[in-house]
Amino acid sequence: MNKICALQNSDGVQAVAEVDMPKFADLSDANITSLQRLLVLERLQDPGNLGTLLRTAVALGWEACFLLPGCCDPFNDKALKAGRGAAFKLPIAKGNWEELLCVMHRHNMQCYGASPEKSDRAASAQHSEAENALLARQPSDLPQGSTEETQDKAMGSNAMCIVLGSEGQGLSKTALEHSMPLAIPMTGRMESLNVSQAGAILMFAFCGNSLKLYEQVKRPR
Repeated sequence: MNKICALQNSDGVQAVAEVDMPKFADLSDANITSLQRLLVLERLQDPGNLGTLLRTAVALGWEACFLLPGCCDPFNDKALKAGRGAAFKLPIAKGNWEELLCVMHRHNMQCYGASPEKSDRAASAQHSEAENALLARQPSDLPQGSTEETQDKAMGSNAMCIVLGSEGQGLSKTALEHSMPLAIPMTGRMESLNVSQAGAILMFAFCGNSLKLYEQVKRPR
């Protein structure tokens, strides 16, 4: 049983069934009129990380995932186990950068690339347009008297995608050219985070729901 399940210790109860493999989604389909949150994965080869990211995306309400070349099969047995079935609940598309850019343009998406080093790329001409868009959405530009709740909603109201790369290779040159570098502030005691951990933090941060978490903390018992 352990050999069949590819596990050292199985639960003892398993089922075998023949099912149709899900088809990859077409995010450029005219029937998809709105797409606010898109997770993009590039050269992510670890099925455990990929499955975990899909599971997190479903849990936090992200609407779809786009797999760029170099990613492992999302229906790999390890990816399915890590995702707890998320691959069957989230539209998953795959393609190249040209196809992704068409999707981003159609839905007017801002693209952010998760990078441990924000570097000087953010100041380059390649990112001037992205910077202007980001600055236009800063809390300081919201109407006077805006509450934390208003700022939280503003954070979650703009269409966007986040590109995550492999831990070993990071983002490609193409990804860096088409995205605004984004780094998670850390203390400096650790160099980086696991890609699934970083992805979870970023997806939560851009959900516009952080106030709901705060309300749980301040709520009297």
